[in-house]
Amino acid sequence: MTELLIHSQNKIRKISPNILRDTVYIVKTTGKEEFNAYYTNQEAIVIPKKELKFLTFEKRKKDVEETLIHEYLHIYTRYNIKKREELYSLIGFNKISPFLIPPEIEKIRITNPDNYELDYVIKLPNEKNVMTNYAMLLTSKYPKYDGTKGFIGAFSTLFGYLDEQIYSVNEKGEVSNNKVEIPKSVYEKTGKISSYNYGPDEIIAEAFKAMVTTDWENNKKYSKRDKEILTQIKEVIK
Repeated sequence: MTELLIHSQNKIRKISPNILRDTVYIVKTTGKEEFNAYYTNQEAIVIPKKELKFLTFEKRKKDVEETLIHEYLHIYTRYNIKKREELYSLIGFNKISPFLIPPEIEKIRITNPDNYELDYVIKLPNEKNVMTNYAMLLTSKYPKYDGTKGFIGAFSTLFGYLDEQIYSVNEKGEVSNNKVEIPKSVYEKTGKISSYNYGPDEIIAEAFKAMVTTDWENNKKYSKRDKEILTQIKEVIK
């Protein structure tokens, strides 16, 4: 693990040494608190213990290193607010105030430690082609959490609970109770660098991971918009 940390930091320094802080803590947990997912808390990267297995395999090393790079970016945006604003605006997200989540949505909202700033919206055309603010909120499909006991429970939690839709926000900053499917027009702003579209910080972190770990400038899988985003992010963080 130490080798992977050093290697990932060296790769990041080649892109921008500004991303790294003087001290970053690594915390190992059971993983049960966040569905066996990596996440950050202040200056710490929290890693579920299952992710520390089989690190002698190159594929596992690659996966862990790429995830570490993604998590470093979350810490950077947490402590560099001005840069965070610039990065979010590159993909169309801007902060609004007030930002009011109704109790019905708050009750089913799924927290994400790396997407702690919820009051950012993206302006997109609605079904009537009227430009409207939308918020990317992680919510459950169901009003009640049934736990992860057994195979069915674990499977449902990972693939059945998460509702990948967005919520409109009116001029008063009030989030609507009605969710809508993410329109294709969103990708004209956010690109399609990754399918992990769970809020602006996740989108930027995935873009940063691609920047550090791939030859993105010559990679045909990235669209013109993707490369524009990556070029702009590189400029902001240099």
